[in-house]
Amino acid sequence: AVVSTQSTGCESGTYDSLMETFNNDGMSNYLVVYVRLLTSGQLQQDCDEYLPFVEGLYKDMKEFCDKEVMPVDREADHLQIKALTDCLTFPLKLVYVDRSEGEPTELIIPDGASPSVCLLYRPGHYDILYS
Repeated sequence: AVVSTQSTGCESGTYDSLMETFNNDGMSNYLVVYVRLLTSGQLQQDCDEYLPFVEGLYKDMKEFCDKEVMPVDREADHLQIKALTDCLTFPLKLVYVDRSEGEPTELIIPDGASPSVCLLYRPGHYDILYS
């Protein structure tokens, strides 16, 4: 049997191959939709955990996902980030910055984890923080 492999443009995991993949509109859009599907699936699978955060705003978790998770013009909020980290079992550090006085608020998801990725959250937008 002949086995054929198809290049995805990201086999080596190098910085250059990752940049090429993420700067390719087709692949980048595919990855965004895939992550949205994972998030939606997690929210609906464990809806008892997440539903209290959207109850009264949407009739059920499917409606929330259809209106807030799946459309590409919608920004992710804390609930979506939490669901995605739960789905991928991927620890994350969030640093929340707003216009209030004092130090930024830091949150580790899940509690007690040692995340290797840190996101800066400013209302309506997330950025990756590099150390």
